[in-house]
Amino acid sequence: KSGRLPGTGEHLLPAGPLFLSNQSGAFLMAFTKSLITLACAAAALAANGAEVKIGGMVDTGLRFQHTSTGTGTSTNTLEMAEGMLNANRIIFMGGENLRPGTDLGFCLEASYASDSGEMKTEGSLFDRGSYIYIKDQDLGQVAFGRLGIMRSGATPLSFDITGARINPFGTGWGNLASPMYVMPFYGFPSSNMVQYDTPSFAGVKGHFQYSFDADTKGNNVVEGSSSADRYASAAFTWDSSVANLVFMADWMNEASTSGDQEDALGLLFGGNVKLDPVKLYAFGTWFKGGDMIMPLPGLSDCRPLTGLDDIGGHAFSVGLRAPLLSGEFDLYAMRMSAEADDADADGAHITRTSLVAGWKYDFTKRTSFYTAAGWFRDRTEYVNGDSSFKNPEAWQVLAGIHHNF
Repeated sequence: KSGRLPGTGEHLLPAGPLFLSNQSGAFLMAFTKSLITLACAAAALAANGAEVKIGGMVDTGLRFQHTSTGTGTSTNTLEMAEGMLNANRIIFMGGENLRPGTDLGFCLEASYASDSGEMKTEGSLFDRGSYIYIKDQDLGQVAFGRLGIMRSGATPLSFDITGARINPFGTGWGNLASPMYVMPFYGFPSSNMVQYDTPSFAGVKGHFQYSFDADTKGNNVVEGSSSADRYASAAFTWDSSVANLVFMADWMNEASTSGDQEDALGLLFGGNVKLDPVKLYAFGTWFKGGDMIMPLPGLSDCRPLTGLDDIGGHAFSVGLRAPLLSGEFDLYAMRMSAEADDADADGAHITRTSLVAGWKYDFTKRTSFYTAAGWFRDRTEYVNGDSSFKNPEAWQVLAGIHHNF
């Protein structure tokens, strides 16, 4: 059946035959069996009058990337890349009406690489999200399962809270414009999560998340105990005909096995304002207690602040969306300053700046062409083994085709 992906407004239309690459191994067999089982379940639900939708996204293109360590080493690469506008995924959704005004539903998302046919996460089928929810028009919505953490905006239930609200590029057009590059990184989705969204009161909604175990690494982890990393967040959004705003606070309660690491706390305020035909975007964030900032695209060995506890700092961004040549033009700039508590350590301070511009043209409601260019720079000095970095930078130019099925 046709429909929309909850929380994104993106169309899902009837899927055609599903072809998988000829991979060997138990994981592919398990994946194939899972698809057959889900297809049978979907047919059974449809026969019983329940609503079932199957769809997804295919996104592939070319990307040129230049990186420089700032110490005399540079690299140029041209590659086929996938998931640059939106991540490739296969989606199963279903549900039914329990009573007037109350619905039950589920959403399962499996990510894959369209340029190779491989699944993205080894050992995990529905890595992007797997949750069940109950929505009541008077009481709000509650969901349980694997969900996108609120700050990432990376999966349906958090996309409209932060991702589409504070950034003209949504969740970032791959790694080109993601706000996650200017704040401590906790991951994109998190397991063992419960989320509650209130009904709207004069345009104001509350959103609350808690994860009993945010995919903690290590052995002897007990969900809901001090041996697990536990994530919590709260946000309030306000929507009107001219503005969409959000205030969010989130907290990562580090596992006791992490030693003396500080718990992480973050605050964010931002949104967008419509000034037809232009829409303006901005956000500001403050954080403390973090223990990781994502490295720049193409510079995975340059990881200043990694392994240092109590990373604190702030960041801000500005952006716009405007019509151009029958398509959409997006422009976005970000800047972050962060420092660890051990100010004398190698790579203990970083100032990051990025500027991104992109254009998207919709051939139909389902198929789009896109192209973008972005520049990133870190002001820092860092040594990792035989590699040294001084104010490294990277830039990308990309183009591709995106299709919703």
